[in-house]
Amino acid sequence: MGARNWKDDGSATSGHKIPFELDPPEKPKRNKFAFLCAIMASMASVLLGYDIGVMSGAAIFIKDDFKISDVKVEILVGIINLYSIIGAAAAGRTSDWVGRRYTMVLAAAFFFVGAIHMGLAPNYAFLMFGRFVAGIGVGYAALIASVYTAEVSPTSSRGCLTSFPEVFVNFGILLRYVSNYAFSKLPIHLGWRFMLGIGLIPSVFLAAVVILIMPESPRWLVMQGRFTSGVVTMTFLSLYRAITIGGVFFLYAGIATVGWVFFYVVFPETRGRNLENVEGLFGNFLWKFSVKKDEEKDAVENSGNKHGQSN
Repeated sequence: MGARNWKDDGSATSGHKIPFELDPPEKPKRNKFAFLCAIMASMASVLLGYDIGVMSGAAIFIKDDFKISDVKVEILVGIINLYSIIGAAAAGRTSDWVGRRYTMVLAAAFFFVGAIHMGLAPNYAFLMFGRFVAGIGVGYAALIASVYTAEVSPTSSRGCLTSFPEVFVNFGILLRYVSNYAFSKLPIHLGWRFMLGIGLIPSVFLAAVVILIMPESPRWLVMQGRFTSGVVTMTFLSLYRAITIGGVFFLYAGIATVGWVFFYVVFPETRGRNLENVEGLFGNFLWKFSVKKDEEKDAVENSGNKHGQSN
């Protein structure tokens, strides 16, 4: 909050002061990592926009190549809206089950498989199957991009970042126009295949970025009871501004080292021991010496038993 300055209200008797100036509040710093995550998540919307619009240009060449009727062309272009309902209906449950990150990977996988099937389709039926797979990916992408962006965005910039998926949908449609124009000069039997098949490149890029860079949604981690992982994700999004990304990783490495030493020193080994002995080991910081004494005692008893049996 800004500093408040005061002045006298002008009354000779009251002595009250009234505020006359309020400095503007400090503008919160932009979380660059959350900004990057929102952009990467919106890559799914690029695939969505591209896959929805690319068929409008490719359909002209498909009709001439496969010699299909206008009705089949209309079905081919419009059926993706029906297929996407299946993906959208399954995306919510899937994202709650496997997490937001892997749901985006799954959406990219649907786009990848659909692009390959459509690009290599030998006939209309095979092309429709590829359209079906890609349509499911459209439904997944339409939901998960917005959900993930909203859950990783800080409150100060959530409104801006959650608009990215819609912006990137239009960017995908723009890429569709560029793709259709670029491949329209090719022979009929090749042009539409490149238009549809080129969509596998951004899907591979999206999957690689999600796996290598993007963290899991902290909200989903907390929903799964993984509070430590959720805290780590949230603190990473905040700490890197103070100590840089490299500093955050060194900090986590130090915590992991301390944890390793703690487990090695404090936690006893339980292999080959019954429950009574294990219970006696816990809570004893000198458990290694206790184990050694027990082993010596067992060795003495075993040697005594063997000596008695030999006699």
